[in-house]
Amino acid sequence: MFPELSTFWFSLGFMILCTYIIFGGFRTVVGIALFGLLLPAYLLLTFGWAIEFSNFYNLLPIWDHSVMQLLNGSYNMSLTFIGFEIILFIYPFIKEPKKSKKWAHLAVLTTTLIYTILAVITFAYYSEDLLAKQIWPTLTMWKIVEMPFVERFEYIGIANWNLIMLPNVCIAIWISSRLIKRIFNIRQKIGVFFVVSAFLSVINFINTREKISMVNDFFGLIGFGFTFIYIPLLFVAIMIAKSVKKKVKKK
Repeated sequence: MFPELSTFWFSLGFMILCTYIIFGGFRTVVGIALFGLLLPAYLLLTFGWAIEFSNFYNLLPIWDHSVMQLLNGSYNMSLTFIGFEIILFIYPFIKEPKKSKKWAHLAVLTTTLIYTILAVITFAYYSEDLLAKQIWPTLTMWKIVEMPFVERFEYIGIANWNLIMLPNVCIAIWISSRLIKRIFNIRQKIGVFFVVSAFLSVINFINTREKISMVNDFFGLIGFGFTFIYIPLLFVAIMIAKSVKKKVKKK
């Protein structure tokens, strides 16, 4: 969309905004997360334009994939689904954590339904061969959106997508700086500057689609290991530790 736009200067401006939000405290980060959910929510309606040109016979035949293919597809969705594990970091900051459980489960259910609906629309809009060649399928679907007051809706979609990404980046930096504070016993603000500087140093080297895909695959692998291996093992270890402590207290 903007091939001549400098990645560094755009990233610098974006990181300055993230730093400003994080310095406002955790409540400010949560507030931005709320606005990042509500304000661009109308974008879900724009995918309705694709239904007119969709062929739902593309979804057929159903259940023609093996179990291993389904598991491989789930694995490739790891990068998309990760994020719910941040509850492990923000749980101590929740005022009434026990009452928030139903909302956490509802959030995961809503996210899953949105992904499912968008997947069905995407599979119906694109043929299998065409979808395999698409780099930005969402952007391509936005190109068919026609409104009386705007001709190129994809520009609006991209601008609003920045608002969707803003809370994700803020939460990631906040958690990273919080971990630095707990591990190295330094001020969280210093950790924020360290994380932001690391991001700005690395992001300039990720300047091609191939490198972006490589980074996505790497973090997808890390997310899969953290979500499906580390967290279950951590849960088992905690249950064993609690069981041992109870036996010790009884003695």
